[in-house]
Amino acid sequence: MIGRGIVRAAGVSKLMSRTLWVATAANLVGSRVAPAQEAGDKRSRGDLLRELAQAEAAYQKSSADPAARFGYATLLFQAGEFWKARDLLRPLAQSATASDETLELAARLEFMTGGHDAAERLYDRLIQARAGSAQKQIMATIGKMFVHYQRDQLAKIAALDFPAGVQLPNVTLAKTFDQPPYRLEWHNDRKGTSIPFHAVDPLPQFAIDVNGVPILALFDTGGDALIIDDEVARGSRDRERCQHHGHLRGWSPVEDRVRQGRAGEAR
Repeated sequence: MIGRGIVRAAGVSKLMSRTLWVATAANLVGSRVAPAQEAGDKRSRGDLLRELAQAEAAYQKSSADPAARFGYATLLFQAGEFWKARDLLRPLAQSATASDETLELAARLEFMTGGHDAAERLYDRLIQARAGSAQKQIMATIGKMFVHYQRDQLAKIAALDFPAGVQLPNVTLAKTFDQPPYRLEWHNDRKGTSIPFHAVDPLPQFAIDVNGVPILALFDTGGDALIIDDEVARGSRDRERCQHHGHLRGWSPVEDRVRQGRAGEAR
């Protein structure tokens, strides 16, 4: 069965193999975990929503109180109301005396909602304000790195000042490029593209080119990296960009032999 999927915002890049490859390393080295996700936090969604209602009431009574505004914005962030939390926090973040916590949350919200210019400025402020803490400066610089990554500014990533011994996959990848990556080329005003795919078990498959080598890729919306068969990676001259090598396990011997064929499937 052949289907047709719509991909919005992401589009298709000429260097899809290179840009998908790294994935979102935020899963590996992101900023500080939100309070709602701290280890030992036993709150349910219902608990969070009750706290949110209380914080909203407190904010309505004292909207000029920075603590009430920040507390309400934090709970909105934890509840997934990112745009509302961002708008609420912006006046606090614009203050020259904004706290470290305010700048960090504001930067993350701007980044998550596409405000990359604002996010970069906020991370620059965090880096400067954290001059006395190398570890906190590193985390703020990682946030700035992701802002550059979302904009394909690989030269800026390569130029970031990380201490010796701090090695990040995104920085390593950025330094392998000898020229800027290709930009997305939209062919309609909707800024979307239609991609044919094969609806098969266990995951849909679609064709991509990796440096001119056609392969079939499994489409996994929960995946955070492009996994390429070792032979395919060698043939496409992309193996040197790989950060991890190994074998997936869990299949029966017969299935394993089938999956290790030359059909471009992940191994």
